[in-house]
Amino acid sequence: MKLVSERRVPHEGPEDAELFFIGEAPGNAEDALQRQMQGKHGELFDIALSTFGVEREHVRIGNLFNYQPAKNDLRKAHTTWQYEESRTYLAEYLKTCKHKVLIPMGNRAMDFLLGFDGVEKHRGSVYKYRNMLVLPTVHPFIVSREASYGPAFLKDIEKAIRIAKKGWTEPKFNFIVDPDVYQLEGLLQTLLAAPRLYVDIETKKHTSYIRCIGFAWSGHDAVCIFNDGSYESNPIGPNFRRVVSALLESNIPKTFHNGMFDTIMLEENGFTVNGWDYDTMVAQHVLQPELQIGLDYCTSMYTNINYYKDDGKESSDRIDRTKLGIYNCKDVVATAQVQAGQASEFDDTTRRYYEYKMKQIALAKHFSKTGMLVDEVRRNALKVAVGDKLDRDYMVFLGIQNMYNVEPFKVSQHAKINSFLYEKLGLPVKTTSEGKITSGEDAVVALMSTVEKKIQDLKTEAGKQGWQVKLAALKLILRIRGYEKLLSSYINVDVSPDGRARSWYKFWGTETGRWSAGSWYDGTGLNGQTIPRESV
Repeated sequence: MKLVSERRVPHEGPEDAELFFIGEAPGNAEDALQRQMQGKHGELFDIALSTFGVEREHVRIGNLFNYQPAKNDLRKAHTTWQYEESRTYLAEYLKTCKHKVLIPMGNRAMDFLLGFDGVEKHRGSVYKYRNMLVLPTVHPFIVSREASYGPAFLKDIEKAIRIAKKGWTEPKFNFIVDPDVYQLEGLLQTLLAAPRLYVDIETKKHTSYIRCIGFAWSGHDAVCIFNDGSYESNPIGPNFRRVVSALLESNIPKTFHNGMFDTIMLEENGFTVNGWDYDTMVAQHVLQPELQIGLDYCTSMYTNINYYKDDGKESSDRIDRTKLGIYNCKDVVATAQVQAGQASEFDDTTRRYYEYKMKQIALAKHFSKTGMLVDEVRRNALKVAVGDKLDRDYMVFLGIQNMYNVEPFKVSQHAKINSFLYEKLGLPVKTTSEGKITSGEDAVVALMSTVEKKIQDLKTEAGKQGWQVKLAALKLILRIRGYEKLLSSYINVDVSPDGRARSWYKFWGTETGRWSAGSWYDGTGLNGQTIPRESV
């Protein structure tokens, strides 16, 4: 089979166009028609441009690779002369072209221009290539497969058109990182006079130890105050407590992004937070419930701040204080700018719903912090009972494996389960929506239905016997997985030192508005919303 098509799909559009869109490779429609951006994703591309008054005839469109790879898989095409020809052509063209903004669509195109990938993180950020601006975004093909990428793609197109017309100035900030005692005294008065404070903390991973706290008093001004305490002996230093308490206990309105986490961590350290009346993460969930709610995504949608979330966020204790301080300051000014951007998107309905969600904070915090007292006697009895059932079922399942002359394996070994079900047992292959072979719960249930129907259709006991073994194997797989899940997720969970199992209740919840839950901040606990009710 040929690794690439023999037909070259040329770049098209004016060489003096302000915008140059660079994809990765032609697809089926582009290869057939010898044109860029065809098919459904081509229609989405045209719609995105026309939304902002631009026609495709006024932009340039090309690809990193000018030939369609077999099965649209570029990995094997790297060895072909067509791949080298395409890269050389693009590199030479970029040396002399006069475009104002290059828009790489996808990881490979972005890596070609910038030397790094991660387009979903860096999309919407602005970089430089020679004398041209670069604004990465996702490929419209991805948008055609997953509609949730649509708003970000549109935002990126709008931004690319805007900076092509008006230019780009990198945001300037006034960050004060790790001020000394004398600087803090002057800053304290500035902060206490601010109309609103934007707050964020950085903690030691899986602990409540606060490394530092950031306060912004505008979309460009911020300070990062480091904790002068010791993690091992005195978690909160005296000067840190004095200054931070004065700010947090003031009645100045305060904004957080995921303030439930920050305020619980602060309360764990003896701080009181007054005036928290806005949360940009909750607002994002209310305004765009089907989209991402992280600060990195909100920053890309509402601000001109480039992606920075990989800077200074190391989990190591030997962290660079300056990098962490700048990171912390960026978080709070980004929060300030996000709030300003969200303000115009509220209407009466979303405003009421936002206020309703914010009222749930106290309840969510109470449930999260209180947890459930674990009856250790009962837990040990459950562990023994479920463990015995698991052992018995595994012995039977190993016997069935032996009948089919296969090496013993665990039900968690998905490749071996797939081989056993579809090769040894000869059952019809089940696949995911992406076409991958699966033996997940839905697949096993569907196979059970198929086998049960086969058993019903057979007339003799001898004919049914082999299928009954197959049905038993499927039932055992489900039961064993259930017992293992019960043990790992609910019975054998770590509990807090006070003997309670806690959950982190997320009142902002899912896109449908329901709450969700996960383990506690220190890695202990469980999802308190999914505890099985059936008897063991």
